[in-house]
Amino acid sequence: VWTCLGHSQTVFVPPSWTIEKQMASLINEPNLPNRPQIETKILVRADNNVLPLKLGNNKRLPPMKFGGGHAYFSSYRLKGLALSFRRWTLRHGYGKADFYEGNGGAAQLYLDSMSAGIDDQRVYDVNASLNRTFLRRWTLEYSVPLKRGQGRFSIALHWLRVHRLQVGTLTGRMQMGQFQGDLSLLTTRGLHPHETRSNGLTVDIATVLPLSTKVKVGIWGENVLSRIWQKSAQRITAKVATNTVEPDADGFLHAVPFLQGRIDKVSVKVKAKQVWAIGASLQQGKSNWLLMAQRERDWQVRLGCNLSVGREKRVWILKGERPFPWQVGFSTPRLQFMLGVDKWNKAAAKEAMTVIRWCWPF
Repeated sequence: VWTCLGHSQTVFVPPSWTIEKQMASLINEPNLPNRPQIETKILVRADNNVLPLKLGNNKRLPPMKFGGGHAYFSSYRLKGLALSFRRWTLRHGYGKADFYEGNGGAAQLYLDSMSAGIDDQRVYDVNASLNRTFLRRWTLEYSVPLKRGQGRFSIALHWLRVHRLQVGTLTGRMQMGQFQGDLSLLTTRGLHPHETRSNGLTVDIATVLPLSTKVKVGIWGENVLSRIWQKSAQRITAKVATNTVEPDADGFLHAVPFLQGRIDKVSVKVKAKQVWAIGASLQQGKSNWLLMAQRERDWQVRLGCNLSVGREKRVWILKGERPFPWQVGFSTPRLQFMLGVDKWNKAAAKEAMTVIRWCWPF
């Protein structure tokens, strides 16, 4: 029996089209390769609003305060290899997507616990969730020239092999050194690897069109259609209690179990999180002004420019909203490099992203 999770519990997967690829299609002529070429890509990205990334792996943190009402941590890692020839592209990649979210009480409880500074006199109201996947992705992409070769429409079909899936929530309250709450978790952890391998299909679309000789616009949609069939997972529903005692019927005190509930083995159907982006470029001489907007959780808008610094060599810079308010890059016909940060001080940066792409025609 297949169980379908609600719309609010879609899963995150590594991105297909990153911003440097989108900008390249707005700036360069969208010529399809007339001879085979191989492309490799590496993406590493992490961003949060709780603590500097440099401290993320520390076993002990200094005392810190979280002043907001909403906390999150997001991380993507992806490696890929592609073969393109004329209108067709065949691509393989593997990677993971991790997303944690919570309220201010959950963030402060995490910081206090990591600094051994939990305040027994304080009440921590906790509402947190996690969403994690690890997968391999095989892609077949087909592109059609538009506007006499000045534009392009692309459609990509992805087959996913999911090796790990975790979606869950934890709600409760911590006071007087005791935590009591409710855990709801769908996970493949604890199962044999052969049971966790499941399949999925997703569809991406993209269009780049010239509005004039100097203006181009583009739209990209990832996971426009999607379905993942997780054939085997564990659904855990439990009460969580720490450092809690209670009297029994005879008045004797005894410790409440840390975790008590049930585990059900289920098969589920989930959807991949949709990601939309739009962009526009205005050519002025050898430069291009850029407007990019992307919606992952909310819409983020960025403005920037792309400058020619030599024969087929370009540099660009984007400035906008979080995450990654600063993005810089360098590109040649065979290499693209992008770096995104929120602060140039490595010790204080909470957001960092690197994309490297190589291309070899043969």
